[in-house]
Amino acid sequence: KFVAWVEEINGSNARMLPVNSNQWNVLEKGDTLIPGDEVNTGKQTRVKIFQKPGYRFELTENSTWIAKQAEITESFLSGIWETFRSFLSAYQTPSDRSDPGGRKSFSSNVLILPLDGGILTRHPTFVWIPAKDCDRVYLRLIDIDKNSTLWEASVVDSFITYPDSARELKYDMDYKLEIWNWCQSIRDDWINFYIPSQEDIIKISETANQIKEAYLSDDSSNVIASLLLAAYYNDQELFTAVYQQLKEALLRQPSHSEIRKMLAELYRRQQLPVPEKIIFKQAEKESSQR
Repeated sequence: KFVAWVEEINGSNARMLPVNSNQWNVLEKGDTLIPGDEVNTGKQTRVKIFQKPGYRFELTENSTWIAKQAEITESFLSGIWETFRSFLSAYQTPSDRSDPGGRKSFSSNVLILPLDGGILTRHPTFVWIPAKDCDRVYLRLIDIDKNSTLWEASVVDSFITYPDSARELKYDMDYKLEIWNWCQSIRDDWINFYIPSQEDIIKISETANQIKEAYLSDDSSNVIASLLLAAYYNDQELFTAVYQQLKEALLRQPSHSEIRKMLAELYRRQQLPVPEKIIFKQAEKESSQR
């Protein structure tokens, strides 16, 4: 049962020695690895390998890397959290967003979901905080490449799911969602998001399922699975999925300080208003209703 696979290779010197074999083979993109396999990247060759959570590569005396199973320890999780935080700190919100400071005020409508980045569905749910002085919003979804309006709606609520009757969103496309103040006829907020290619979505889903299978064997591991999934989605710039995983983890353990910090940092990076007062209050409410 493989524990890792090769995502990218830049160069031609990488080799793999299968476990219980004396024959080195050329390492190619798409190759899978099992515990005990050795990898030698060679000179001037860069290899990107995705490891299933719970496994690691150790450097041997022969300057090769060997796949081994890793125990889920506190230090292992600490490493995952540090990696996750580094992903968040490296993320920069687009500098051309209009009036970012206005997102901290409820005097205007503020988009919450989706977040900047990719999403995994062609029927997303749009969520916002309504302006306190107007109970109706106007939403407009724009095809960025064609600069054309795909869908628009007048809504009295704080969320709406992209309807089946609307023009189907396409894979590998960029979109802009605008929210307008109906009472004042001004644009309050907007956000860009994209849908990955169908091939990428399948690959992402397969990886996510492998993580779930490895860590959802009992209730005690559910939070671990959510954290690992959040870290993986963050690496893929699927920030809406990151939010969803962290929220699920917080519902299971509302007092988990590390989850709260991660979620708060995600909201700060996305320039959303006062995350602790919004997310955590809602999480505690939902948790009490379960």
